[in-house]
Amino acid sequence: MGKNILRSLNNTQNITQVIKDLELSLMKLLERHKKSSTTWDHAIQELYHNHSDIKLSELSQELNISYRHFRRKFMEETGFTPKHFQKLARFHATLKPLLIGKEKKYLSAALGNGYFDQTHFIKEFRSFTNTTPTDFLQEKNFMSHFYYPHL
Repeated sequence: MGKNILRSLNNTQNITQVIKDLELSLMKLLERHKKSSTTWDHAIQELYHNHSDIKLSELSQELNISYRHFRRKFMEETGFTPKHFQKLARFHATLKPLLIGKEKKYLSAALGNGYFDQTHFIKEFRSFTNTTPTDFLQEKNFMSHFYYPHL
């Protein structure tokens, strides 16, 4: 396929036509390798939005597959284990309102998102960021962040 694209592009003199041909070839290639996984999109969304309420074994049962198969397929789709993804979702749900609200006191947000205690949150925070919540939740990090850059 790549050789055909190059041959076609080399035979075209007009840059506009080269761009159109390249775009068409890339779209065909994308269509050929496109994965349709509405089942997995649903599972990922469910786990992301209901991270604290959902059990992974129940999610695998909902999909009518074993937990081992669920774990393997989830890793294929996302690159993460379901448990790690669930931890990331919980961390994101905790950190986002703190950054948006420019809030330095994190304990109530952490407890409200399923962390058992302050130590549990600090340990997980450090594993994701290599720093502590106290060191991270400072004015310099409230100025600009990836949720709402205009804040």
